[in-house]
Amino acid sequence: MLSMRGGGQASQGTRPREALTERPERMSACYRVLAIEDDADMLRLLRTMLTAEGFRVDTVSDGAQALERLNYDCADLVVLDLGLPQVHSFEPSHDVDRLRFVGKAARRYRVFTSQLAPGVDTILMVTVCGTSYTNDDRTPGNLSSYVEFTVSRQCDGMVDVLITNRGRFGPNATYVVTAQEVGTGDSFEADDASPRPMSPGETQWRSFYPDGDVDRVEFRVKAGRWYRVSTHNLAVGVDTTLT
Repeated sequence: MLSMRGGGQASQGTRPREALTERPERMSACYRVLAIEDDADMLRLLRTMLTAEGFRVDTVSDGAQALERLNYDCADLVVLDLGLPQVHSFEPSHDVDRLRFVGKAARRYRVFTSQLAPGVDTILMVTVCGTSYTNDDRTPGNLSSYVEFTVSRQCDGMVDVLITNRGRFGPNATYVVTAQEVGTGDSFEADDASPRPMSPGETQWRSFYPDGDVDRVEFRVKAGRWYRVSTHNLAVGVDTTLT
């Protein structure tokens, strides 16, 4: 039986940091939260969790309702419906935007900004289960930001997103932010408990997901024959070990 382990960073351009001293979930009860969620059960869960932390909670079911609500009312924190792009602006000067969504243990997520107005330069900080990840420029010359991460197997909880701006401010300093679940592993899982048979000459595409994933395969051998096993086409940050 063959065992494969992975190491390295979760994604290029993302670096883990210690959790902030003042985390967003510790904000005082005077803060108002706007929760966007089209699932009624999830909306009730969000209201219960946030109210228990001392927030005043308003709810809407989609992005259009959220934009209409924000036209005549304000919110200190927006709780994001996963997968729903949100349009924000950096106004007034030195404005900082905060979002939240529920992260599930061992699930992988990505948060990114896009469609930046001229002069806007976002910085993302994502905090979950005591660990923070930050990204300034997604790639050299691209002022949008991108963070991809896996929630710990031992943690279910709120993912806090902090978005700041190194560029200009004003009503036209807009951008879009999106949070998405990436996936739940490759098609061979859970092969750490039940290894899949592999034929000599076969190629299998795999991923090291969720956090701490170990892949195992097995194949039949014949006496007196030589065999070669190798990994290749590794994604950035992946470092395999074969046993």
